[in-house]
Amino acid sequence: ILQQVWDRLAFRRRVRSGIGVIALACGGLVLPALVAHTQDASTDAKIIVSGASGNLGGLTVEALLARGDDVIGADLGGPPESTIRAFSGHGARLSPVAGDVRDEAFVHGIFAAHRPDAVVHAAALTPGGVVERSRMAMAVDVNILGTVRVLEAATVHACARALFLSSGAVY
Repeated sequence: ILQQVWDRLAFRRRVRSGIGVIALACGGLVLPALVAHTQDASTDAKIIVSGASGNLGGLTVEALLARGDDVIGADLGGPPESTIRAFSGHGARLSPVAGDVRDEAFVHGIFAAHRPDAVVHAAALTPGGVVERSRMAMAVDVNILGTVRVLEAATVHACARALFLSSGAVY
């Protein structure tokens, strides 16, 4: 799946620095464990993807659906209409959910409602310098505390695997 995500990412947007390569290469060490754990001959894996409408999150959703997994795609405000149309052929295997990783009740609620086998956490606020200074508290709340909320919910609700996707842009 990581190779599919990388291929699509490279096709959509050329990497401008080595940072993206490093982030994906580090994820490459973890993703095979997620794939190996969630592959079961008798059932499809159920996987929550936070930040499902973002660049890495959307590509991950696409790869997981192509593999035959059931995906709960969580994103602030839900997926845009273009994303819904692009994934319409997957029917009930994609459940788009609107919510915010800053909302602890939402995060625990999605885990309780769906009981996923795994979570891929890709939700992030990727501000530039000007935006970062004006919305610093929000960036910390989404990028750091949002990650903590997702990992805590995964632990509380017995989610077997968690994968954190990130890029140099969030730092």
